[in-house]
Amino acid sequence: GGSKHKAGGLPIPGGMQISKTVHVPNEHVGLAIGKGGETLKLFKSMSGANVQVQKECVPGTNLRPIALTGNAGEVHQAEMLIVGKMASVGATVTQGGIPSFGGANMAAAAAYGMQYPQVS
Repeated sequence: GGSKHKAGGLPIPGGMQISKTVHVPNEHVGLAIGKGGETLKLFKSMSGANVQVQKECVPGTNLRPIALTGNAGEVHQAEMLIVGKMASVGATVTQGGIPSFGGANMAAAAAYGMQYPQVS
């Protein structure tokens, strides 16, 4: 015998599983994937996190979400690898959800605010 069974319901070593999404510019997403997915595999093996590049951009933006799943340390490591990769071409990585400060959202909020002026 000696077959290893993965016990279900036990805490994962190194803490709780978390999931985080970072966004990279669509034109640079190929850097994070690599030829035939090599870079992506490297990110996974180096960080221990699962790194999943989404197929579609965030609607109305040129940002491609990359979902990172693992414990906090693994997710952080994966994020750093992606940030480092993007920094090599001068691209920025947006953290968390769709950036709520700046960009299209700011303009939309301003436009929305102007449509409905406060009447004193």
